[in-house]
Amino acid sequence: MGSTTEPRARAAWQAGPILPIGDGVVFLVFTLVGLSSHGDSFTPYHFLRNFVPLTLCWFLVALALDTYGTGGVLRTAATLVLGVTAGVAVRTWWVGSPNGSKLWVFLVVALLTNAALLLVWRLAASRLLGRRIE
Repeated sequence: MGSTTEPRARAAWQAGPILPIGDGVVFLVFTLVGLSSHGDSFTPYHFLRNFVPLTLCWFLVALALDTYGTGGVLRTAATLVLGVTAGVAVRTWWVGSPNGSKLWVFLVVALLTNAALLLVWRLAASRLLGRRIE
């Protein structure tokens, strides 16, 4: 006899890998907008030092919390808060900045911007796929 969460978990993955791919595209957009808005170089190094920590931390936290398997708004929100915060911390360690109050501003901007981008993406995906996606 299966658990009551099995249909929900299957529904989250019926779209295949579309959710994680779309989430990765969200972080790609965030990285490109960030590089552009700060006048950073568009070199592979500049791109990777910003994209890799955020994306890697998101997917590691998503794996630990089973965000794509079990799903749910709370699980996705926890992945956002933990993954983006860890990504900002790793990026700051790698790059050496921002520091002090600028670090807190960057963290808030990263959380809010990625939350908005993920919300738009997830709503669009649910419309395109004709089902509820969390």
